[in-house]
Amino acid sequence: MINMIYFSKQIKRRRHEKPYETKPIGSAIKVKRKELKMTLEESAEGICSISYLSKLENNLIEPNEVFVKQLKERLNLKDELEIDSSVYKNDLNEILECFLTDQMMDINLLTKYKNHNDQQSLLIVICYYSLSNQKQEVLKAYEQIKIFIPNLNDFETAMLSLALSHTLYQMEHYQNAYHILKIGASHAIKSEALNILLMKWTLLCAFKMRRLSDMTSLYNQFLIISTEKQYFKLLQDVNLEYYKLNSIYEEPEKVKMMMKEIRALSKEEKDLIYAKSLFAKRQYEKLYPLSKAYQMLNPEWLSIHIICLDALNKEIELIKLIDRNELFNHLNETNTLLIKHIKIKYKKDKNELLRYLRNELLSNRLMTDNYDTVEYLMTDASQLFSNHQFYKEANQISHEMGITLKSLKMAMQNYDTED
Repeated sequence: MINMIYFSKQIKRRRHEKPYETKPIGSAIKVKRKELKMTLEESAEGICSISYLSKLENNLIEPNEVFVKQLKERLNLKDELEIDSSVYKNDLNEILECFLTDQMMDINLLTKYKNHNDQQSLLIVICYYSLSNQKQEVLKAYEQIKIFIPNLNDFETAMLSLALSHTLYQMEHYQNAYHILKIGASHAIKSEALNILLMKWTLLCAFKMRRLSDMTSLYNQFLIISTEKQYFKLLQDVNLEYYKLNSIYEEPEKVKMMMKEIRALSKEEKDLIYAKSLFAKRQYEKLYPLSKAYQMLNPEWLSIHIICLDALNKEIELIKLIDRNELFNHLNETNTLLIKHIKIKYKKDKNELLRYLRNELLSNRLMTDNYDTVEYLMTDASQLFSNHQFYKEANQISHEMGITLKSLKMAMQNYDTED
């Protein structure tokens, strides 16, 4: 996973607009040297000064062709991609358009950059994998590019923030995504499209974590800009999450009436918003036929239906559902957690159940920031402890996971470290 303290530290090391940042050879040499576990002294010996190599690796000096050739021979470095800066910028803008329209990148872009280890190529690769929801590939590419974060310009830093947060959002790691987005937005980005995208994903993360402070500030600003500039797809995405969040604070019948007046939403989206209200008010009898009808549509509906079945004590139907093999083609992190919880709850003996409750839930090893999931697991785990007369642990898990829920709604966590 992404170490947020390290990420923040790298961001603080950034300097603005380095004159040689568009030349990829320095970063490629740095990657290869670290891959070979060679020191600066070993790499530079007999070729150039240690100071020169350090500056070259960090794009702070103009590459000397003679030195570069000798360094490439010593490191057995293949010829790196030579891309004109204007071509690279055009490629980044093409990727930005893909994020705006929620479309896949041209595979030829990936082919052009994939086999190179400079910071520009790595950024393009991360963006491609992020757009195609290849989460583990994004994380692997990040491990390579993270040492170059101080060398990225403002636009590249914001693009990296966008790609990483997009992936973390899909993984339901909303707190880290939110933090990275705030960093991306904090740079003086002149790109209007990039700014509005950073705002969109910041809002989506805020809504998922129920950070109501962002609803009145950033949301109103987003509405004005997206409407003026006709970013209607972005507006539609944000509004759907906005309505879903609002629905949990309203009575279901009022939500149902409100949905009739909104033409921009599909029937399924309106039903989902209504279902979220029923779920929040724990009206599971009314929710059941709705969640049953949509259970296989997407991971969110599946999670709602699993919790609904458990609340209604429909054990046979619930076990039959989670044993269906076709489910596993489209599970997200929350689905996986819920299915594991249900299987242990209903299929394992007391000792295995208690081991799971203590080692995974009580120790807070959940890999999700999904508010509903954390709240359900907290309530159910507390009840399971109580059922077995472990009242101290029942109270303890309510306290510990209650802190997790509070942290989701609080202001951004401070990951800053001393320089």
